[in-house]
This record gives sequence, C-alpha cells and structure tokens, in this order.
Amino acid sequence: MVQQRPGFAVMAMIPGMNSTLAIVIVHGMLGFGRIQALRTGRIYFSGLSDALGEDVYFPALPGNGRIVDRARTLAEFLDTLPHDHIAIIAHSMGGLDARHLIQHLDLKHRVRELITLSTPHHGSAIADIAQDSGSPTYAIVRALTRPALDDLCSDACDQFNRDTPNRADVRYRSYTASRPIAQMPVWLRPFARVFGTVPNDGLVSVDSGKWGEHIETLTATHFELAGWRVLPIGAWRVPRFEHIGFYRKLVADLRTGDD
Repeated sequence: MVQQRPGFAVMAMIPGMNSTLAIVIVHGMLGFGRIQALRTGRIYFSGLSDALGEDVYFPALPGNGRIVDRARTLAEFLDTLPHDHIAIIAHSMGGLDARHLIQHLDLKHRVRELITLSTPHHGSAIADIAQDSGSPTYAIVRALTRPALDDLCSDACDQFNRDTPNRADVRYRSYTASRPIAQMPVWLRPFARVFGTVPNDGLVSVDSGKWGEHIETLTATHFELAGWRVLPIGAWRVPRFEHIGFYRKLVADLRTGDD
C-alpha cells in the first residue's frame, strides 16, 4: 500500500491490479484533495474516489497558488508513487500545472499522457476582466483567487505557452465544455455572458480549452466537469452531465492503452 503523505489525498493499490500505470486526477484553482465533513470525506471530484478503482490518485495542490508552486507540489506527490508510467487528467488550471510539470519537473519522463478538461490554455476572459474591474463581484474574485488568477490572464498564458512547449514523448489531448446560458445556474450566467456568442462553460471558452488533440466539446458547465451541479431554475429540463461515467471511460481507455 502506498503511504499517504500529509496534504495528499490518495487511493490505495490492491494487489493484482496493473501497478505500472498511475492515473493522477488534478483539480483546478480553489480545488482541494479531501475534506472531512460530518464524519465523511469528500474529494473535489465528487464521487470519483469510489468509482474509479485502483491506482487512481487525487493530490491536493495549493488552491490559489501560482502555476510554478502548484506544479512543484504535484511533482512532490508524483515522487511518492512507485509506478513506471503516469497519466494525468487535469481540470481547469490543473492542466497548466501539469504542462509545467511535464516540461520542467518530470526529469525521469514518467508522465506519458495528459488529458485536460476545460483548461484555459490561452487564458480566460474572466481573469482578464477581473484584474481591473471595479465591480464588487470581481473584487471578491480577486480576493479569493490571487495570485493564481494572475497566471490565467491571456497575456500570462501566451507567455506560458512560449515557455512550455509540448514534450515530444507525451500525448496531449483536451476536452472542452459548453452549455447554453439558460441551462446554467443563475450566479454563473453573468460570467458566461462575458464571452458574448463564443461557446463557453461559464469560465473558459471552447477555443481557449483546446490543446493538443481536441477530442470533444462536452455539454457541461465548468463545475459539472468536477461533479459539482448547482441547478438552475427548471433543472429537471436540463440534461445532466454524467461525470462518473465520463471519468470511468477515460480511466478504462488509459488502462487499456498501457497494456
């Protein structure tokens, strides 16, 4: 069994399973590994720890840290794993953390694949506006998310992309997400309207989320990708994004590809 280090949320390995591949699922900004509430533990990715089987790990990164700091924490976590190969599934900012790690910190080249889910590879219009807006809403956004927010601006991401090219021996794939504004919770709609007619998930546009091989645009909000569903009025008419089935298929495909 892999021992858990302080600050890291992991799942134990069961003998007989494929121990050459670790699948690491990385949260985005303001995410967490595991929190305890009412005697039960909840991870950021709702319901996934019980659904995905062995050799799947959920590290906890600094919620509002800079990319370099979050990537360093991720690298320290990967150092605790005995596996020869690592595949990373990363939500939102976690995809940028993983790209930094792959290019600058994965000295043994153990990471073989990165799948990003609505990662703002080309920046977020929300982060751009939040920098200087006098709106009380954006003042709260700045207070909660800096310094991470500064790394998600378009200019910062342009520089990040120049400094962080893809590694030739890693497969990069991406999923994006979008929902009609009417299907989003009321509090998310003002952010979605920032993008105008550009398809988006409330925080990240489809265009910004594309990196490497773009697989699909999912019908989901940014938060549904992690299993968080805050329902709008008339929610019974909104098609549910079945996040557990989606991640099960991702994990199964990664395991098959590593055989």
